[in-house]
This record gives sequence, C-alpha cells and structure tokens, in this order.
Amino acid sequence: MAAYHNYIFFMHSIYIPQIPRFFAYIFETVCLRLYLIFYIMRIFVEMYFEVYMYKAENALKPLTDIFSKIEDSLYELNTLPILPIEYIDLKAMQFRADFINRWLSDRRRHENSIIIGVLNIDAYVPPLNFVFGVATPYNMVATVYLPQLRYSSSKEVFEKRIYKEVLHEIGHLFGLGHCRIEKCVMSFSNSVYDVDRKEGKFCAEHYNQLLKTGLKIDEELMLRV
Repeated sequence: MAAYHNYIFFMHSIYIPQIPRFFAYIFETVCLRLYLIFYIMRIFVEMYFEVYMYKAENALKPLTDIFSKIEDSLYELNTLPILPIEYIDLKAMQFRADFINRWLSDRRRHENSIIIGVLNIDAYVPPLNFVFGVATPYNMVATVYLPQLRYSSSKEVFEKRIYKEVLHEIGHLFGLGHCRIEKCVMSFSNSVYDVDRKEGKFCAEHYNQLLKTGLKIDEELMLRV
C-alpha cells in the first residue's frame, strides 16, 4: 500500500522566482519523474482509492491502518474545503447522505477508482433519522459520518469506531450484506454501543467473499472464532 497527498505530484507547476535555469531544469525533471513513476505504479495496482475528508483529522490513523492491510492498492488523501449546502435538509438540519455520495462520485479524479468520504457532518437517509455511513456500490462510493460516532468516546474509542465503520462500508461496496455474527465488522449497528461491541474484522465467510471479489486483504482482518 502506498499513499500520496493530492498536491505532491503537481510541484512542477509551482512558480518559484529567481531560480537559475539549471536548477529549475533539475527541479522540473525530478518532479516529472515522480509524476511518471506514480502513474506507472497505478498500472500495476488492482485497487485505487480516492479518500475525501472534511474536518476529519481524527480519521487519518484509522484510514492509514485500514489501507496498510489492503494489498496491491494505492490511495490518495484529499481535503474538502466546503460541502454543498443545497444537500442540507433544513427541517432535519442534516445532510442527505445519498446526495453526498452522488456529489463525491462526480468529483472522481481517476477512472474506476473507489471513493471513500470521511466527513464531520451529521447525515441521514430516509427513513432513518441518522446514519454512521452509507455505501452505494453502483458508483463505488462510501461515506462515513463522524458526529454520531463521537458520542461518549475517548480519542482511542473514537478512532476505533471510525476504523470499524470505514471497513464496514468498504465491505458493502464489495457486495457484503449485514452479518448475524455480533463480532463481525459487517454486523448492523443501531447505536455506538453496537459499534463498540463488534470487532474491526470480517467473519470467515465474509472474508472469503471479499477475496473472491479480488480485494486482497491481510489475514489479520479475519475474525477468529
């Protein structure tokens, strides 16, 4: 697993005044080679994730931990400065999660990428009054919403909840349904206490289903019962 921030490979376009021509040439050559190396790497990876975060600094560690366990993949981190206010339900004072997924899909930077959004906003999808996360497999977008997960938590507990919910929504993207095994990360969570009760791992059945989809995940993510 490798990662890059969305600005690294565009350094050759930054204007830096008063640099001798020779050093400017070296600088541009190095940046161009980094740019080419990155795109050559993309040819050989099977999964490419675009991660979009909105005021979600607490999600950095959970996301890094998850993607370190997915083989043959790359991910990029993007920061969202604003969100579309037209997707706020003024009566509920919450965002519509399904609309946010559609909006993120329209922002897709790379063909066939998988989009993960981690957003510090409260959201819902009718008829539910809130959601921890929503996955829409038809456009390969999943989002996780932080305010409800923050309830009655320490920093460590909060990060564990983010980890579990991102993993849960990735499972939905690859065709997994909810699980009857309480400890499986794919079990349904109606409250943060349900999130705390389950582990950040897939039961053997769901783990093997993921492998069949081509998603190569570390055995550490398989629940040992």
